[in-house]
Amino acid sequence: MNTRGRDKLRAVSATNRGPAGVWRALAGLLIGCVVAFHSTSLDAQSEHETGASEKSWIFAENSSSAAPDQECATRFPAFIRELDTLLASDSPTIYPVHDSLNKYFPVVGCDIREAIEAARKSQFFLHAAEETIYYVVVFDSRGFAGRSDPGFHVQIAFLKASGNSWLPSANINLRYR
Repeated sequence: MNTRGRDKLRAVSATNRGPAGVWRALAGLLIGCVVAFHSTSLDAQSEHETGASEKSWIFAENSSSAAPDQECATRFPAFIRELDTLLASDSPTIYPVHDSLNKYFPVVGCDIREAIEAARKSQFFLHAAEETIYYVVVFDSRGFAGRSDPGFHVQIAFLKASGNSWLPSANINLRYR
């Protein structure tokens, strides 16, 4: 450490000596304890309310009783039909699209080729792309209701290893300049 760094360290430690420095350190410790206690009590309250020992909000689980390939073969095309209807309606908010994503996803065990073929039938299909561990399917309604309409951008990924949907999302496109 150079002499200038040592001088700064001595100046900082000198200002923390005495009653004011002790109180400052105690206040910082107390605030840290309060934050840790509060977050722990919120987690315990959350577990008590849900009745689960694990946090159910971390992983979405599919509760369908249908076989995975049947489920995807019926649910994903139904989602695409609903998405086409929603995007064609030129909704002023993105909330209906998010509600649709929450209704139909996650899907598990998809035949990815069939899912991409079903997606291509949408009038809002933009493209499908292959990445390292997943395929992504993208829909976009930019300009559907006119040149100045920003529209919505919806994308769904399918993991190559399992065919499960991954991170479906919907966003509002930026306006043209």
